[in-house]
Amino acid sequence: MPRKQLRRIVLASGTYRWRVTHRHTPPRCTELLSAFLDGHPRAPLRILFTEGDEVGYDYIPRSGFVVDHRTPLVSANLHEPGTVRALIERGLAAGWRPAEQPRPFVVDDGWAMLRIDASSRLR
Repeated sequence: MPRKQLRRIVLASGTYRWRVTHRHTPPRCTELLSAFLDGHPRAPLRILFTEGDEVGYDYIPRSGFVVDHRTPLVSANLHEPGTVRALIERGLAAGWRPAEQPRPFVVDDGWAMLRIDASSRLR
């Protein structure tokens, strides 16, 4: 199976490469947003959105689209550059330092990252 091509996004903090993948880890599915700062591929930001009832009525209806049905409802399309920009910025705010720390920065609960500011959209 061919690897998904990396997309490019330019932010004030640098140029990043990113992609969205889907994992099947029975009994759950996970959407994974991976991003890294150009020149630092060994220090990626990995944000996981795992479906399951332990975090509310969260589910993944189609590739890249994540929905948290708790009140207020929050959703995001991980294939949209505006969403990716916001999540990269939130990763940086949470302590991701790709140029300084050459190791992955994993956010196991992407749902919490979506809810940082549920009153505004991710774009």
